[in-house]
Amino acid sequence: MWIMKRTGTVEGQAKYGNNFQTYDYFVVKHSVAVMDSRGDQLHFSDAFATGHAAFVLEFEVSLLAIDPSIGALPYWETNNGDVLTDAYFGSASATGTSNTVVDGKFANWPIEGSFSIDTWSSYLKSVAGASNGFNGNGNFLRGTSPNNKGTTTVLARFGTAWSFPASGQAGCAATPACWGEWYACIEGGSSDGNFHSGAHSTVGGKSGSALGDFMDPTTSPNDPIFMFHHANVDRNRMKWMEAHAHEASVYYGFKGSAGGCVDPRGGSATCASGGIELTDVINALWPFTSDQLGLSGLSSEGLTHADVLCYVGPASAPYAYAEPGVKSSSETTPVPVPTPSPTPAPASSTNTPVPVPTPSPMPAPASSTNTPVPVPTPSPMPAPASSNTPVPAPQSTPTSTDGAQVMWRLDLARVAAIGSVLHLSLCNL
Repeated sequence: MWIMKRTGTVEGQAKYGNNFQTYDYFVVKHSVAVMDSRGDQLHFSDAFATGHAAFVLEFEVSLLAIDPSIGALPYWETNNGDVLTDAYFGSASATGTSNTVVDGKFANWPIEGSFSIDTWSSYLKSVAGASNGFNGNGNFLRGTSPNNKGTTTVLARFGTAWSFPASGQAGCAATPACWGEWYACIEGGSSDGNFHSGAHSTVGGKSGSALGDFMDPTTSPNDPIFMFHHANVDRNRMKWMEAHAHEASVYYGFKGSAGGCVDPRGGSATCASGGIELTDVINALWPFTSDQLGLSGLSSEGLTHADVLCYVGPASAPYAYAEPGVKSSSETTPVPVPTPSPTPAPASSTNTPVPVPTPSPMPAPASSTNTPVPVPTPSPMPAPASSNTPVPAPQSTPTSTDGAQVMWRLDLARVAAIGSVLHLSLCNL
C-alpha cells in the first residue's frame, strides 16, 4: 500500500501492469461517487453494498498487481482482536501533533495537500443528468459535506478503539428478509449498534470542525483501515446472500430508489434521486469495468448493480472469505452453493447481465415491506456454458463459476506467519 501511495500512475502501470492504481485514485473515486449531483451513489440506499463490493475488489486487484503473493486482501474482523495498535494500524486516539497518527504500519500516512480535481478529469465520464460536485476542501483531499476543517498533511484520528460483536454480525447475516433490510441492519438496525458507520465515527472521531479522516464520509478511504473494515462488511453481505439464495431470482429484493433512504445521520444524508436502480451503472461518472475487477466471465466498461449481484456473489466472485481463526487458505473448505438452471437477467442499455443461476423463489414473507419486488425479465438470452455447470465438490483451492481460482480473504488478526503477512500487506506496499 505504501507503493500505491508513493508511485504515480504512469510509473506504476509500466512496472505492475494496467491494474495498478495509486492509492489516492481510490480516495478520489469514492469522493466523486459521494458528491454526484444526483445524490450519494454509494451510501444510504440499496446501492451501498454493490458499490462497495466493486470498490474493494478493484482495490484488491490493484494491490495484487504489485505483489500477487499476498493472495488476497485481509479483512478486519472487528470482534477478533484489536488492530488499532502499533503492530497494525496505529492508535485510534492519535498521539502526534494535531492528532496525527505517528505509530503503526501507516505512521505519517500522507494526505494530499495540493489537490486539484483537474488532475483526475480524464477518469470522469459524461453522464446525462449528472455532474461531479467534488473539488476537495481548499487544497486538501478532504470533504465538504460535512465541511472537514482538518489541515494536517498526514492521517488524523480523534477516536477510540471499536468492536462489534460476532453475534450482531451473525444476526444481520441471517435474519433480514430482503436486501434493503439487510442494509438497514448493518447501518444501525442491529441492537448491538451500527456495524458499518460505527467504525467510521468511533475510530475517526472529530475535534470541533476537524474530522478524523476515517470519519469524513466523502474521503474516508484516506484512512487505510477503510479497506479492511469494508472487506469485513462485504463478508457479511456474502453470508447474507448465502442464507437467502432463494431470493436470487428477484435479485435479492434489490429495489433501488423504491427501497428508500437509510439515513444514519439523522436527516443530513444526501440520498440519491437517480443512478441506483438495478440496471444503472454503478458510479456512472467514474465507473467500474470488468477488467478492473478481474471478472473474466463478463465484458463491460460500466458495471451495473445487477452485474455485481450476478458476478460478485457467493458462487461467482473471484474471492471467498475464510472464517475468523483460520490461519491459511489450505485450512479452509468452501461451502458449495447450488446452481440450478439460470433465470435471465433484466435488459440494460449499457450491459445485459449474464443470467443468474437460481432455484425457484421461495414464498416471500407476509409483510409487504419484506416482499422482494420482482424484476421484469425479457426472453432468455443464451447463458455461458459455465453457468449451467454444477459447482465442483468442495476442495482446498476453490474456483469461481468461470473456473478461475478464487482468492481467500483471511481474518487480519489471525493470519499465518503474521510478521510476514504484515510485511507484505501493511508495511511495504
